[in-house]
Amino acid sequence: MRELGLSITYEQLDKKSNQITRYLIQIGVKIETLVVIHLNQDMYMISWILGIIKTGSIYVSINKTYPAERKNYIIKDSEVLYFITDEECNDWVKNFFGSTVKPKGVLIEHKNVTSLLMDPRYDYFKYKDSGIRVLQVLFIAFDTLLIGWAMAITNGSTICFAKNPKFLVGNYLLDVIKCNKIEAMNVVPSILATISPNNCSPTLKYLEVGKEVLPNKLVNIWKNHLKKFFNSYGPIETEHFIFHPKLQKHLYHTGDQGCILEDSKIIYLGRFNHQVKLRGLRIELFEVEAVILNHKVIQNKLNKTIVKFQILNIIPVDNLPCTDNGKTNYAKVKNIIPKLLKKTIESEIPRPQPKSSNVFLISHLQTIWQDILALKEKPDINTNFFDLGGHSLLLLQLQKKIQLQI
Repeated sequence: MRELGLSITYEQLDKKSNQITRYLIQIGVKIETLVVIHLNQDMYMISWILGIIKTGSIYVSINKTYPAERKNYIIKDSEVLYFITDEECNDWVKNFFGSTVKPKGVLIEHKNVTSLLMDPRYDYFKYKDSGIRVLQVLFIAFDTLLIGWAMAITNGSTICFAKNPKFLVGNYLLDVIKCNKIEAMNVVPSILATISPNNCSPTLKYLEVGKEVLPNKLVNIWKNHLKKFFNSYGPIETEHFIFHPKLQKHLYHTGDQGCILEDSKIIYLGRFNHQVKLRGLRIELFEVEAVILNHKVIQNKLNKTIVKFQILNIIPVDNLPCTDNGKTNYAKVKNIIPKLLKKTIESEIPRPQPKSSNVFLISHLQTIWQDILALKEKPDINTNFFDLGGHSLLLLQLQKKIQLQI
C-alpha cells in the first residue's frame, strides 16, 4: 500500500493488523462485537479494519465529514461499546441527540464478501504477477470500499491512497492517477464525469462504476479507452424478499423499477420511493424537507420570495396509515389528503354568513364548482378553487359556465 510517498508491504500490514487483533481481544472485543471506526481514509485505517475482521467482530464505519448529530445517531443505533478514532472527539460524543435523519445500517457478512471475491468480473486484478495499482477513491462509508480493498489485497495488488481523498475530482484526480500510475479504480458516475479519457493517464485500464445510476453518455465516452469497464450498481442490503411464482424462488425486492427486454437485459427506470442519490450517497428527500420546513426563518423567507402555491401545506395528524412492515403507506396518504386539507381549511378560515339576498347566487356557484371540479358535494364558500384541484384550464371552463348560467 502506498500513500504520500510512504508504503508498507503485505508482511508489515499483516503484522500490524495482528497486533491490533491481539489488542482488541485483550480489551474484551468478542465475535460479532460492534466496533466503530472513525479514522482517516489511509493505510492506518485498513490495518484497523483487518484487525477487527480477524477477531470475528464487526466494524461500523463513520465518515469523519458527517455532522455531529448523524455520527451520534449511528453510535446510538448500533449500540457499540468500542470506538476507534485518531483524534479527540469529546466535542461531539457527549450526548446522543434525537434526530429525524436516520441513516440505514446494513450488515455485510464475511461470506458475502468472500462470495464476491470469487466473481469472475474481477479477474483483471490477476492480470499481472506483481498486482495492479488500485486507487482508493470511495469514502469509508461505502460498502464498495470494503470490496475494493479486499479484492486488491487478496490478489496482491497495490492500494494507493491520496493525500486529500475528499477532493478526488477533476484535475486533482487526473494528477493522482498520473503521478501514481494508477491502473484501476472504483468510482461513482458523478466523480467520473469530472474527468475525460482524453486527458487521463494511459495507465488507467480498468474502471468499475457503482453506487448510482450510470448514464449511457459516460459509457460511450469511456468504453473505447479501457480494457475493462463495468457497472457494479446494485443494492447491498438484502433484507426484503418476494416469492417469484414462475421461478419458484425468492427474489430480493430492491425498491427499484425497471423492465426486462426479450434478450433478458434489464432497463433501469429509477426508484419507487422518494430516495435519490448524489455522488453515490443516499438522500431521503423527506428528511431534507422536514429539516428545512421546521425552521421558522425558512418559512418566513419562503412566504416572501415564492408564490403561495409553491409552499407546502403542513397538516398535523395523530397518525399516518402504515404498510405491514411499519413504513408509511404513501398510496393511502394520497387518498386522505383532500379530506385533511378540507378539514384544515374549514377550521382555520372564519365563516362569514352570506346575506339572504346572496344565498341563491352562492348556491348556484357552488353547484357549478361541484360540476367543474367533479366534487361529491358542494364546496364550502371559503374554499380556494385551486386547493380543490382546480387549474388554469378548469378556470376557463368555470368562467364560461358562469357567463352562460348567471
